[in-house]
Amino acid sequence: MKKLQLILKAIACFLWLIPGTAWAEIPKNTELGDISMEEMEMTVYPKDSSAPAVYFFELAKMWRKNHVEENGFQYHARYKILSEEALNLANYTLPIRSTENNFKAMFRKINIVTYNLVDGKIVATPFNTDDIMIEEVYDDTRNNFVVKEFKIAIPDVKVGSVVEIAYTLTVDRTKIWSWRFQKTVPVAWSEYEISYPDEFIYQQQYQGYTPLVVNETKVLSSEAKKGSSPSAYGSYFDREVYVRHRTFSHWAAEDVPGFDIEDYITTPLDYLTSMNLYLIKANFTVQYGRWTYHGIVKGYDQPQENWNEVRKMLMDHERFGEQLKVSGFVKAEADSIMSAHTADNERLQAAHQLVNKRIEWDEKHRIWIPETVRR
Repeated sequence: MKKLQLILKAIACFLWLIPGTAWAEIPKNTELGDISMEEMEMTVYPKDSSAPAVYFFELAKMWRKNHVEENGFQYHARYKILSEEALNLANYTLPIRSTENNFKAMFRKINIVTYNLVDGKIVATPFNTDDIMIEEVYDDTRNNFVVKEFKIAIPDVKVGSVVEIAYTLTVDRTKIWSWRFQKTVPVAWSEYEISYPDEFIYQQQYQGYTPLVVNETKVLSSEAKKGSSPSAYGSYFDREVYVRHRTFSHWAAEDVPGFDIEDYITTPLDYLTSMNLYLIKANFTVQYGRWTYHGIVKGYDQPQENWNEVRKMLMDHERFGEQLKVSGFVKAEADSIMSAHTADNERLQAAHQLVNKRIEWDEKHRIWIPETVRR
C-alpha cells in the first residue's frame, strides 16, 4: 500500500511540472464582493508566516479585436494586509499609454472596496472614483501618445483589511501587455488570459523560477464573409469568404513566493516570474473606398539579435541618442574639464562630479527623456 501511495505521489509531482496540467487548486470565491470570514480573520499567511501581506488571487484578461478598434483589459484582485509593512499597498498605481485626452473615460467599470472586521461584522468602505488622480509620465508628441499614471489612494486600509480591486479598461490601440505573476508579497493564485487576431504575431517569453500550472496556447479558426468585419482580420478583401484566426493564451501560477529585493539588485524586474509578450509583426489591411492597403509593420519592441542593434536603436531615437548631440549647454564645462585634466580617469571623475552636481533625479525610472534638453 505504501509503495502504491509513493507511486501516486510521484505521478502527481510529475504531472504538476508539466505546463498546462490543470491540477492546481483554483480559488473558489473569486466573485466580486464574496469575502469570507476566513479571509477577514486571517492574521498570518500559513505558507509564509513572515509575509506582510498576501494576494489571495490576481486575475486578468486582455483582448484585441483588430488594429482599428481599441483593446480591452479586465482586472480583479483581492489581498490581505497582515502588518504595517504592507500599508503601502493602499496606494495603487496603473500606468497607461494612450492617445486619448480623457483618460478617466477609459475606465468602463471600476470597483475598489476595503473590508474591515468591526465588532465581528464585515464592514465595506468603497472607493470614490472621483478621487482618481492622473499624473503625466511621458509625452511623445511625435508619435501622438501620452503615458500617464492613475494614482488611487484606497480608503480605510489598516492591518487586517482585505482589499478588492476590479476594473475594466478600454485601452487605446497598443500592444498586448506582459504579465507578472510575482510580487514583493506572496500570491496564492495569479492568472492571465489574452486573445488577438492573426494580424499580429507575438513572441511569448517566460521568465522566473515558479513553474506555471496552466500554460496553454491555441489558435481557433472561423469563416467570415467579405465585408463582415472590414479591416479586421487580415488581407482578404478580394475573397467572398475567408478564414480568420485568433490566438488564445492562458497562463496561471500557484503559490508564488514574495520577491525580496535585496541590496545591489538593480534590475529586480528581470527576476520576477513573468510572461513577457513582444510584438514581432503587425500584418493588416485597411480599406479606403475602392483602394485596399496592405501593411506590414515590424514590432518596435521586437527583441534585438545583438547588442549592436540595441545600441543603434537607442542612439537613433530622438528621445535618447539624438539628445546627446545637443551639447551646447555643457560645452563650456566640457572644455574646462578637458583643459584642467590630462588623464582619462581624471576627466571621467570630473565629468561624473559635474553630472552629480547639475542633474537631479525626479524619482522616475525610464529610458526616454520626457522633453528635449535645453540648447
